[in-house]
Amino acid sequence: MASGGDGTLFAGTVASLLATVQANPGGHEFEIERVPAGLSPGRARDFLADALLRSDAAGLMIIESGLTFGPDAIDRLLGHDVPIVVAPYPTWEDAFERGLQLLPGDAPAILAGLREVEFAPAGFIWIRRTALEGMADAAIARQDFGRRITGFFDPVVVQDGQAAHLGEDWAFCQRARDRGLSVYCDFDLPIGRSGSYAYQVEPLPDGSVPIHEYFPVVDRLMALPSAALRPPGVELPPPIAAFVDQLEMLEVSLKEAAAKSMAEYLERRVR
Repeated sequence: MASGGDGTLFAGTVASLLATVQANPGGHEFEIERVPAGLSPGRARDFLADALLRSDAAGLMIIESGLTFGPDAIDRLLGHDVPIVVAPYPTWEDAFERGLQLLPGDAPAILAGLREVEFAPAGFIWIRRTALEGMADAAIARQDFGRRITGFFDPVVVQDGQAAHLGEDWAFCQRARDRGLSVYCDFDLPIGRSGSYAYQVEPLPDGSVPIHEYFPVVDRLMALPSAALRPPGVELPPPIAAFVDQLEMLEVSLKEAAAKSMAEYLERRVR
């Protein structure tokens, strides 16, 4: 389990994990590994990979905090007979994560089924143990928090003697391909995203901010997953239903507070 650098674990991800455990009692043996607070996503994932290699686990499942998924999503990913497989997930701006890139020359007309990709985000990814073992000698080991950590997800700034930049996810995919491993994406696996959202509103030339620009900010600032967690026609188990009820009340109060704060700010700007 990987969370943001501040250690925030969003409610939608917790609810998805609870639903998965309830729907698959005794389905898999697993451990949730905690990492030191304040780590970047790449360093956190390296800590998780190190924990896997110190254990006898068959593979590493990384779930980025804020992602939501169905109770069979993890089983589906684990069921693919490939060394590395991801699921695409949305950003707030686009239908899919911008870090997902098809193979050179691959036609994007039909994004369906399991297909090999060149680069993919590692927010919802299953990595078999054999893949990490095969990649270990292509990554640099370092000391981090008193432990020897292999930099599977270390960003790349120089490649083949030329200036380049690969973020932690793309660098991982590049290292995998360098060792003859393919990265696959299951385009039929729906993954959602929830949490807090905010973006910078561009001011007008005179320095003021048009009031209508604030409405999408207020609407999406605290986009908690209450509606997504209550599918139409589905009766939730009492513990989950109570949890969603609390989320709905929290969502209302947070949005009201955000709207009030922005109204006060606009009033001060007018003065």
